[in-house]
Amino acid sequence: MGQWDAAFAGYRATVDFPAANFWAELADAYPKAKVVLTVRDPNRWYDSASKAFGSVPTIDTSTAPGRLASKAMGLLAPKFWDALFAMQEMQEGSGVTFDGSPEDRERATEGFEEHIREVEEHVSPERLLVYEVREGWGALCAFLGVEAPEGESFPHLNEGEQFPELMRRAVLSELAPRLGKAAAAASALALGWWALGRVMQPTS
Repeated sequence: MGQWDAAFAGYRATVDFPAANFWAELADAYPKAKVVLTVRDPNRWYDSASKAFGSVPTIDTSTAPGRLASKAMGLLAPKFWDALFAMQEMQEGSGVTFDGSPEDRERATEGFEEHIREVEEHVSPERLLVYEVREGWGALCAFLGVEAPEGESFPHLNEGEQFPELMRRAVLSELAPRLGKAAAAASALALGWWALGRVMQPTS
């Protein structure tokens, strides 16, 4: 419990990876916490997730340009670089993320459905919301005991097609303050696009 408390000090909630990999441990460590299990059509999930994870680049550090790019980006955009490698490890080893087989639709969707069953069996119904994002604010806010934002549309982001652009924005958000606004317009773009587009190749 002490390690979890230290990790989440100052926070009241967590979403997505890497916390999602430890959903059972967190549910047990915080027995009063509410759990939101997002679900969707398994095949639509596969289509979206395969596009997102298929766009995660890898870098060949056995080459001189690859080593140079890795060091440069590690210094200039350490948060992005750490997240990138964490995503690669997640893609390779996570049971939820395609059950280790991104090209196998049947195996991936079976793993997705099995994950849903495991959560529903592990978490008591009174603290679990099985939720589709298309339901909007109503069910979510009612479950959490908060008022729905008035006049505010439900956020819609992180589709598979948007993932490459989100990664580019993440790189530039770190590069800009380090290089300065003027340099960011040229140097940051040149370095970021060179590292992401030339040295790294998308995973298949």
